[in-house]
Amino acid sequence: MGNGSIKLFSLNCGMQLVVMDYRLRKTTVLEYAPPFNSLGVEFCLSGLIEAHLSSIKDALTAQPGQSSLHYSPDNDSFSEVVFPERVLRLGIMLEHEQLSTFIGENGDSLPIKFQGNHQTLSRYDGLISPQMHNVIQQVLRCPFQGMTRNLFLESKTLELMAYVMEQVVHQDNRRVGSPSPKPNDVERVRHAALLLADDLEKTPDLNELAKSVGMCRSKLHHCFRMVHGVTPFDYLRSHRLEAAMHYLAEGEMNITEVAYKVGYSSSSYFTKAFKKHFGLPPSQCKKVSLHH
Repeated sequence: MGNGSIKLFSLNCGMQLVVMDYRLRKTTVLEYAPPFNSLGVEFCLSGLIEAHLSSIKDALTAQPGQSSLHYSPDNDSFSEVVFPERVLRLGIMLEHEQLSTFIGENGDSLPIKFQGNHQTLSRYDGLISPQMHNVIQQVLRCPFQGMTRNLFLESKTLELMAYVMEQVVHQDNRRVGSPSPKPNDVERVRHAALLLADDLEKTPDLNELAKSVGMCRSKLHHCFRMVHGVTPFDYLRSHRLEAAMHYLAEGEMNITEVAYKVGYSSSSYFTKAFKKHFGLPPSQCKKVSLHH
C-alpha cells in the first residue's frame, strides 16, 4: 500500500498516543474496528485526510498545521480517506472520564459540550502553536527506549493536552457574547481556508478571497477569527511555515528555495518569521529527519 509506519503507545495514564508517518501509493479508504475512544486530539503536520464517522453526515478534514479536539460518542463506524502524499500526524485518544479526572474541579471551565455526557459531536479546530510544535518535535525525535521512553512520551502527551485545552477554552471564552456564525458562513470560511492552504506561493488579496467564497471582506475576517481563532493571514503564515519545515527536513532545497516555495520573496524575512514561529532558525532544520 505504501511505506512508513503507524505506532501506538499505551500510556500509564490511560491515554493512547499514535504517531503516524507514512505515504500511500494511491488514494485509500482505511476502516477502523470498534470500540472507539470518545475523545480525540489530533495534530496534522502534513497530508490530507477526510474522516467519516457514523454519527455525522459530513466528512471531517485534517489539514497541515491544524490541531483539533473532538468528542464523538456512540460511533458505530469510522473510516478515513487518505490521499497519496506524506502523512505526518500525532493523535491522542482517551475517554471522557479520563479527561474529567485530569481537569478535576476545573471542569466547569470547559465548553459545555465537553463537561457532560452529551450525545452529539463536538469539535474544536485550531492551529498548531509554536509551543505545540516544539513538543511534537520532541516526541518525533524521542531519544529514549523502554520504560524511560514511556515516561517521556507520557509527560509530552500531557503537555500537548494542556496546550490544546488552553486553546479550546480561550476560543470558547472569546465567543461568549458573540453570535455563532451561521452554518453557511462556516462552510464559506472553511472554503477560504482551503484556498489559502492550497496556494502557499500566492499572497492573496483579502477582497478577492472574500469574493471567491461569497462574503464581504469584513464578514470573512470576522467569521474566520471566530471559526479558526486567527486572522486569514495568520492562518496562511502558519501553513507556510509548517510547509517550510517539511521542505527543509526533506533536504532537497536550500533555504532560499524553500522561502520562495512557500511564498516569501525575501529569505531574510523568511528566516526571521521561521525563528519567531519555531524558536530556531531554518538552518538548524535542514536535512534533519522527522523519524525517531
